[in-house]
Amino acid sequence: MKSRIKAARKRVKKKASFYKELSSFVATSTMLLVINVLFGRGYYWSLWPIGIWGIALVSKGISIIIDDKSATWEQKAISEELQSLGYDPNELYDELELKETKVSHKRHNTKPYKNSDLV
Repeated sequence: MKSRIKAARKRVKKKASFYKELSSFVATSTMLLVINVLFGRGYYWSLWPIGIWGIALVSKGISIIIDDKSATWEQKAISEELQSLGYDPNELYDELELKETKVSHKRHNTKPYKNSDLV
């Protein structure tokens, strides 16, 4: 469980860092554009640092999105694999640390019991 908490904290810190950098980017870009318009004499040099920083920021945002999607996909895949092997993922969540993706039996059309449980 602790490894999942650490991973979640790491993702949250990464997102917070991204949002801080995004706000800094907007403020700095605005300031550079204003300086460039007032004193630049027609050449928009400020677009170079804004563009380079913007590309880096977009790639950072994409990596955050991909990390979130892959973590969710991995948890769902493990849960589905357990179901295909005949195990109930809900019984193994403490062991597997997958509490975030509890599977609804109604959604997957599976029975909440095994045939061997019947009398």
